[in-house]
Amino acid sequence: MFSNWTEFGEHYQPLELTWPWWLGRDDFNARDDGSGVLQAAPLAQGWPLAALWCEFPDYNTIQGGILLSREAVPNSYLVIEHVLAFRPIWRGFALDTTIYGIAWFAMLFVPGLVRRANRRRQNRCTACGYDLHGSKDARCPECGAATFNV
Repeated sequence: MFSNWTEFGEHYQPLELTWPWWLGRDDFNARDDGSGVLQAAPLAQGWPLAALWCEFPDYNTIQGGILLSREAVPNSYLVIEHVLAFRPIWRGFALDTTIYGIAWFAMLFVPGLVRRANRRRQNRCTACGYDLHGSKDARCPECGAATFNV
């Protein structure tokens, strides 16, 4: 069972569950009623920034997430729960989307840009790679694409 308490001698003290300032969520801290029982434990997921979150108001309840699996740790009282959170943390979600969008753009379009630049530098057709040395036409004789070496 998840606990936010650590043992210091005979006394138990709550751990501070804090979030980075850029999440903009000061209310994510676990709440406890003084009885030593965790009232709500937050879980944030995402990479490189936390983008989705859910919470566990009690042991058997998940709010804002879907339980994927629950497994007991052998020889202990611990239970590991794999949860898919679906409440957005808008700042992290927007930044993650921007980062992944830039990465996809780079993977899809940069190789073609580099290939065309190399072909232009080597005096080849940027569309098909045909060698244009000695050609005076405004179009590639192989594919008919416009050339820039006239």
